[in-house]
Amino acid sequence: AEVCTAPAGSASLDELISAPARERLLKDPRMVASMACLTAFGIVTAYFLRELSNPVKELSSCVVILFSALAQVMLSGWQDFDGRNAQAMILSVLAIGLYNIN
Repeated sequence: AEVCTAPAGSASLDELISAPARERLLKDPRMVASMACLTAFGIVTAYFLRELSNPVKELSSCVVILFSALAQVMLSGWQDFDGRNAQAMILSVLAIGLYNIN
């Protein structure tokens, strides 16, 4: 969080990857959950890109959006759930439903 709010060019790469910076990062449970989610998303996406057809790839992204939103609600509660999250979930459900009509 500190890196994102710091003025541009104020932190060197050595400071960003230093041991104290990693310790602060690992103490924040939301950042650890975010890193785990993005790692899993990358692995699953790489598999889908290699193995599946294009419509299935798009639908798998919809499923990832749904699981990410559900994980967010489970980790931080409904207070962080906003209109954008609801819109993403609704569009994902509609896309999955539309694909399964045929």
